[in-house]
Amino acid sequence: MPVALLVLAALLALAAPSEQFDRAKLAYERNEYSRVIALVKPLLYPSIQLSSQEQVAEAHRLLGIALFKTHDEASAEKEFAILLNNNPDFHLDRLVDGVEVAQFVDQMRRRMEDELKRAKQLEQTRQEEERKRKQKEEEERRHRIQYVDREVRIIEHSYFVNFLPFGAGQLQNGQHQKGYALMISEGVLLAGSVGLWIAKQELYPDGKVHTPSQSESAATALQVARITTGGVFLGLWALGVWDALHHYVPTTKVYVPAPMPLQSGLGLEWNGRF
Repeated sequence: MPVALLVLAALLALAAPSEQFDRAKLAYERNEYSRVIALVKPLLYPSIQLSSQEQVAEAHRLLGIALFKTHDEASAEKEFAILLNNNPDFHLDRLVDGVEVAQFVDQMRRRMEDELKRAKQLEQTRQEEERKRKQKEEEERRHRIQYVDREVRIIEHSYFVNFLPFGAGQLQNGQHQKGYALMISEGVLLAGSVGLWIAKQELYPDGKVHTPSQSESAATALQVARITTGGVFLGLWALGVWDALHHYVPTTKVYVPAPMPLQSGLGLEWNGRF
């Protein structure tokens, strides 16, 4: 007997929402939209009381139309969004349900389609970025494997070297061609300036012409040539200092052969190598 009572109570509970839903449909046919809202809303919220998916879909449709007719478009949009998410082809009959509400649903469908396209584009972009990230990680992994039998030594570069002549800063920064060019150019200019100074001191010890064979214009030319070569040397030195500071690299990684071979066993041993 108790089991029979439980079954009867369950049947009555199922019948009550169904009857309420029928009354809601009748109210909709009579254009009693406020009554439709009052009858349908409890059947869907906070939990669904209807027994079939067809009834649930129809309840959302009736509630959405009734909300739209009572000028609550924000709430109506939520109901139609549920229907469109479950069935993108959902539409209303313009003759039966009304032109305005049908157009409202059509606009929502187009907007949701655009949002879906944007979401797909964002997903494609995300997947492409993920692919590039994995590709980069794979390249870095291969690079690490390439140097698995090497040690990395960090060479610190002195900041003071940037102020030295003869391309010292460029050579320290790894710009060897530029460094050798400055080394040769500044060396030639400095040697020329020093050589001209020595020649002038030998020919004109006190800076004066003492013999007829000596020419005052020649002494002036030697002086001008010495100052010019010295000035160009200083200019190249200053240019080299500026360039070295501009490209200064504090440290450099150098890969050198590891002193110990890789060991086999349960895993790989680097002993400070990678």
